[in-house]
Amino acid sequence: MLRLFQTSVVTQTSNHRHGRFRSYSTQQNDQNTVSNLAWSKNQQDFIQKMKRQGPIFPANADGITFIEGPVEFFEELKTGIVNAKKRIVMSSLYLGTSWHGYDLVKLMDEAATNNPDLEIVILLDYLRGTRGKENSVTMLLPLLQRYPDRVQINLFHTPLLNGLMKKILPPRINEIVGVQHTKVYAFDDDFIISGSNLSDTYFTDRQDRYMWIRKNPHICNYYVSLVKAISSFSFKLNSTGNLVPMGTHPDDPNFVEFSNRAIQPLLSEKFQVEFNLKDVDTVIVPTIGMGSLGIFQDENVVSEFFNLGDENSVYYVSSPYLNLTENYTEILLKIRGKLNIITASPEANSFFPAKDISGYIPVAYSSVEEAFFKKVQLENRSRDIHMWEYNRHAWTFHAKGIWHVPSSNTSDPSKEPMSSHLNEMSNGMSNEMSNAMSNGMPDAIVIGSGNLGNRSKHRDLEAQMVLLTSNPNLRKRMKAELDGIMKEKISVDEKTFETDYRKSNFFARRIFRLLADFL
Repeated sequence: MLRLFQTSVVTQTSNHRHGRFRSYSTQQNDQNTVSNLAWSKNQQDFIQKMKRQGPIFPANADGITFIEGPVEFFEELKTGIVNAKKRIVMSSLYLGTSWHGYDLVKLMDEAATNNPDLEIVILLDYLRGTRGKENSVTMLLPLLQRYPDRVQINLFHTPLLNGLMKKILPPRINEIVGVQHTKVYAFDDDFIISGSNLSDTYFTDRQDRYMWIRKNPHICNYYVSLVKAISSFSFKLNSTGNLVPMGTHPDDPNFVEFSNRAIQPLLSEKFQVEFNLKDVDTVIVPTIGMGSLGIFQDENVVSEFFNLGDENSVYYVSSPYLNLTENYTEILLKIRGKLNIITASPEANSFFPAKDISGYIPVAYSSVEEAFFKKVQLENRSRDIHMWEYNRHAWTFHAKGIWHVPSSNTSDPSKEPMSSHLNEMSNGMSNEMSNAMSNGMPDAIVIGSGNLGNRSKHRDLEAQMVLLTSNPNLRKRMKAELDGIMKEKISVDEKTFETDYRKSNFFARRIFRLLADFL
């Protein structure tokens, strides 16, 4: 039986160039465990259904914290590398070539020198990681050459890019076909799950999400095994600087079958840890999305996530690149309870203000946002569904995920008055929606790399997790993370889409219709 904790939250703040970093200390206390174990019927039903999708893990709520911003994320990565003794396993889209990237490589070099048994495994995307003369491969090659027996660098190449398309699409543009998009950063038995890549803007002025899970070898082993499974059908960098396929080449007709077979153990009972739901207050459900390999577990799990609530629940959906699949569009328009959607304003889109064709992408996403806004009105759901745009000066928005806030009518040991951002958000809304938002304490979240869109479903490799908890102090930390994201928002209404920049870009709208499945 897992020992339960009553967490006492002590907030410590230190000033950084881009904000404050919050850390939490905890104290053991076996009191009030009954309230900690108050799983709702909807949560129990969800967990039972998830057992048919793959493994489920118990977790210690005290070991789960959130990193507030990009500067702090970079510092936490460095701390993880320095403290690692047995393994460093990281998956990302790419490693940037700025001084941030050099710092990480230098620290890994020192860690390998100081710890002769340390294993380093890095998984990146082939197309993004080899783009340009100086790239992720050139950054990491010296580390591999220095420790060839303990360092493994792999780059996944999508099977969707082949034939004529592979010949005619130039670098950068070819990445729209599909990439390795999982973001897992593991150090011994601790790891961070995120949507953030390893480059300068993700360490300075791009809002993302980052969750630490500490001292949980079962969950960490699962995500490390995922990274190694993907690596088994990727290209391997050798000490001469060449990239050679680990198994079947992605152009081979059998590649999808070979790769799918490598992932299947992660969807089975192989990693399942036996536990009694009555004995734990926090549960984690890993999800994998690899549409190009015929794996859609992530969408199945996330779709079911929206059944956690009732007519008094509030959901928050964060999607920086709002291009919902038909399935998610239907689910959100028919959702029980209230819904808040936050996406990037054009100025906060990571493609703004690109000089090439990418420069049209922000307004193209805006046109999709407008289309969904009109669907909400057409379905007469404007009282229940509200849309927001992230708009922080000189920052971009990359935070993906979902929060579920249960009905305020249910017994909630962590209930407290409405936070400042919720109080502001309630202005101008219906009384029903304002009242429903007054609780503000999530009891379940989705976090990871997925974006609820066509690209995430069909093209990229994604890794996420659903976290459910009845632990009041973890719920407070979940709320603090949500508040941090929602404080930099502006409300969306009809006037939002009437600016000259959005209205004048007819070409961007046409481009999006042609490339909707790629974005």
